[in-house]
Amino acid sequence: MNNQKGLAPIIIIILIIIGLAGGILAWQYLGTPKEKAKSPEEKISEEKKEVVKEKIADWKTYRNEWYGFELTFPERWKGYEVKEEREGIEFSLQHSKDKEYRPVFGIMVFPKEIWEQSQSKESSNVGTFIAEKGNNVFSYYLWKTYGDEGYIGFPEAIADEIYQGPFFDVQTKIIPTFKLIDLGVCEYRKGEYEMRVYDSQGRVTGLINGEIKEEVPNAFYDPESGGVAIFDPKNSYVYELFGIKEGNYQFGKSSIQGAEAVTFNAINIPIFPGETHRYKFDWDALLRKEEGATLLIDADGDGVFEKTINSDIKLTCWEFIAITGTEQ
Repeated sequence: MNNQKGLAPIIIIILIIIGLAGGILAWQYLGTPKEKAKSPEEKISEEKKEVVKEKIADWKTYRNEWYGFELTFPERWKGYEVKEEREGIEFSLQHSKDKEYRPVFGIMVFPKEIWEQSQSKESSNVGTFIAEKGNNVFSYYLWKTYGDEGYIGFPEAIADEIYQGPFFDVQTKIIPTFKLIDLGVCEYRKGEYEMRVYDSQGRVTGLINGEIKEEVPNAFYDPESGGVAIFDPKNSYVYELFGIKEGNYQFGKSSIQGAEAVTFNAINIPIFPGETHRYKFDWDALLRKEEGATLLIDADGDGVFEKTINSDIKLTCWEFIAITGTEQ
């Protein structure tokens, strides 16, 4: 009996400790505000911001996801501008004279057959060979129209000395860093799809179930390219791609807004059979460099668009995958 009495205070203390511990856990669980579940739209917005942050932070490395290569730029090239087109990529710097950006050099991409034909000519404007990848040959050229003096961030030329300006950097610091990269699922593998354009009245021009339709005024379907050309556009249009065979596609559209041209490019976007990708454009927003392009995705062909992507003038395969989680 005496032993039992001696244990009683210890048992009571243990029970008190257990009670306090349980109360603390309950307070932490019930008293701590829960993190609000994020909607799909909020998650997409955050992922898009992360992609943009990464681009801003890593300006020294230019990565081209269209053709699969990278270039590294020296510190004094900070602020350079890039103009990307299917025929090539142009790099510009700001000039001290008028603060305008002037082209300094470019990367050109030629089909191997065209490159080989050019080599048999005494004079050709295909630039200097860099590398080849698959059926593409890469070359570069210097934009000598404006010379390479007077650019912001570069020293003044000194008589009788080799000027180490932008051209010097291109040939000794930038082109030597040219590197072909494996794009993985974003490597271009031509998919098959039907291209269609709808106007605001629901009229369609394009390919539907293998049949050509041309209902939209001034719009014509080109069987060779599989695209739709609109002459003198006077309407708002929706562009659809309907997947026939798994692969990637490259889709570009331009519009004249006042005195300026605006171009949107979707680069190596994956598409699957039965999938519909619908593009809509707010050209004024794109001109302001805002997210004026909208891509709606119907993945199972039921007429319901399950996913939405908002983009600026360029939508890459990597951005598409980061937002949708889609992989081939």
